[in-house]
Amino acid sequence: PGLEVEATISDAAAGDPAHPQVQVSGPSEVIRQMRYVVADVDLSALQSSGLISARLLPDPVVRASSEVHIDPTELTVSVSLQKTKLLPVEVRWSDYQPLVLQNADTQAAVVFKGPPETIDRLANQRLTATLSLSGQGPGNVSRVLRLDDLALPQALREGLQLLDPLPVRVLLAALQSKSLPVTIATIGQPAQGQVRLDFAQDLVTVSGPATLVGRVTQVTGTVSMVNSTQSFNATVLLEARDDQQQLVEGVTLSVPSRQVRIELLVERTLTPALLLGGLAPNLVLLNPQTGLPLPASPGTAPVRVRGPLALLDQASSTALVDLSQAQPRPAPQSFAVAVTLSSRLELVETPPPLVVIVERLVQKELPVAPVLLVDGIVPVFLENVQAAQQTVAVSGPQRSVDQVSRVLAPVATLGQTVTSVLLPVRADYTQVAGVSVNPAQLEVDTAEGRAWKQVTLRVRPIVRSRRGEAETANEQANPSTITAYVPIDFTGEEIILTLPLDALAEFQRIYGPQAPLTELAAQGLRIEVPNVLLDNQSANIVLPAGQDRVTVSFDIAPGANRSERQSGITNRGREQPRSGDGVQSGTETPGGTRRPRNR
Repeated sequence: PGLEVEATISDAAAGDPAHPQVQVSGPSEVIRQMRYVVADVDLSALQSSGLISARLLPDPVVRASSEVHIDPTELTVSVSLQKTKLLPVEVRWSDYQPLVLQNADTQAAVVFKGPPETIDRLANQRLTATLSLSGQGPGNVSRVLRLDDLALPQALREGLQLLDPLPVRVLLAALQSKSLPVTIATIGQPAQGQVRLDFAQDLVTVSGPATLVGRVTQVTGTVSMVNSTQSFNATVLLEARDDQQQLVEGVTLSVPSRQVRIELLVERTLTPALLLGGLAPNLVLLNPQTGLPLPASPGTAPVRVRGPLALLDQASSTALVDLSQAQPRPAPQSFAVAVTLSSRLELVETPPPLVVIVERLVQKELPVAPVLLVDGIVPVFLENVQAAQQTVAVSGPQRSVDQVSRVLAPVATLGQTVTSVLLPVRADYTQVAGVSVNPAQLEVDTAEGRAWKQVTLRVRPIVRSRRGEAETANEQANPSTITAYVPIDFTGEEIILTLPLDALAEFQRIYGPQAPLTELAAQGLRIEVPNVLLDNQSANIVLPAGQDRVTVSFDIAPGANRSERQSGITNRGREQPRSGDGVQSGTETPGGTRRPRNR
């Protein structure tokens, strides 16, 4: 079953195998009717091709006649069994350079006929046929497979036939090439972090038919990152694709693959020290919020970077601000922060600029005022206290130095020589930060010192006549306030001023009925009270310790005319105590004679 049979009479008794003949005898009328002799071959017991005996029988037309004799009655027949099967053949083209193949048939279906064992062996082999295109020019080429084109051993060729093979075709085209960069993409995401790919960036040459090469716009490869937990190396196959990401077949790449280093990247914040460089020596940087000078190392500059985890653990970075072009200006200025990172680290976020005020450094000389600090805040001015140096140099940013109105030499105790750390202060005695004092400290002699504090007291005037009778209307007047220097243990809050009527009348004649009370002292009038000091410039009164009410009388200076009183030229005597100066005890008369403290 499934086989074909080919039989040939090969017996010498039949003569020529191509035209075998035998002798037939019998009645003439029977012999004339015969056309041929039948060789009846029984194949039921045939196992393979070979020789078999065939019984000779007369033509069926006269077979019923028993008078026909055939000589010989049997002949030897050669029987060949044949098998037919459709098998695939891989088609290979050769000898086509410098042309290139396009739309080439690479497979052919061929019907093979031959001995069954040969066909069975062919079915278990990879059949290939090589077709030469030597001498062919560009264009379509058609070839019909022949048995000689097949790569078969001679033993398998015996008795083998190809039945009506179909032609195979190929298009020969001129060769074209172009160079493109390589793009490596990742598929999926790693378990954490991001991915960086390191690979050679040289170009890859794409060669092939012009129509195909023209379609290629990129050379790509892909790497799977699904569930990746660490960096690794990979060999990535390269493919030619068009602008629609479709694979372009039929072209060749000069480099079929590329070695790729896949690194898992994580982000981290580094905190390098912020370095300042290039600032001119006569300039200083101020904090715009506080107005204070920045330190030489003003802190750190947080930098967000990305890189391999192993490198981040050993990463180094610097943050430098170049101030070589800085110029003094009153408004805040911004300076960029330049960040330098270790290799293979990348900057994710640029640090914010450094915002500062640039000012000039200045210096000025100021006098030193020894003071006693009460609770470290309220200055108590000292009498008979001398600092080792009368003036000191204050230096710093211009806006800060301009705020310094005096330099205090604070001491904690009296009665000895102490070392005082100098304090630059404003007019309200608050300390000015950001400036330096040279020298920073002085020796202060307080052996005979006496302390006075500055307070604000209410003043209620009582005007009396020459007969000593008080004017009740003035007693009810609202009190005024003055600033007074008093001993540090003074607890009073009010001063009662007793004014002679003629003194008040003279004062009001000169200055008018609404003249301020402080003008009584400012224009030459003298206080005649024991242990009381008066600052003529601001009508400050110093009261003795232990008193909270003092009767103060004022005398108009003898011989003083109006212009003298208005200008204050009769205000002679002791030098006036000013804020920050040591207050001198006692008063002097308008004539210059010093009056004792206990008068």
